[in-house]
Amino acid sequence: AFASGDYVLSDRLVINMNMCFQQQQAQNYFAIGGCTGLDISAGGTDKTLFTGIWYRSNDALYPYLGLLFDNVQLGISYDLTVSKQNTRNLPPQSIELSMIIRKSHKNEGVIPCPWK
Repeated sequence: AFASGDYVLSDRLVINMNMCFQQQQAQNYFAIGGCTGLDISAGGTDKTLFTGIWYRSNDALYPYLGLLFDNVQLGISYDLTVSKQNTRNLPPQSIELSMIIRKSHKNEGVIPCPWK
């Protein structure tokens, strides 16, 4: 299960919050967090800088840094382990790169009617 919401605070600031629950046989986890996006385009092509943090249940915090160019968002995150796994001689480490392709919003504020 996944839920996400974007909240526009101003013409330059947006907040994204989301949560995820995954289960496979007896294993499951949830993650919750969010990020803040700041428009850095200065009137030019859309560019937004995102910073945020998420928490994965009983395991890790992972900060995020991302940059949106038009409709492509590139990001990087790093797991900061907070579970018992962190007490080992070689604690787990994870760096993740992400790419999000966003659909353009040509009809902002318009909900298309399927019966027209």
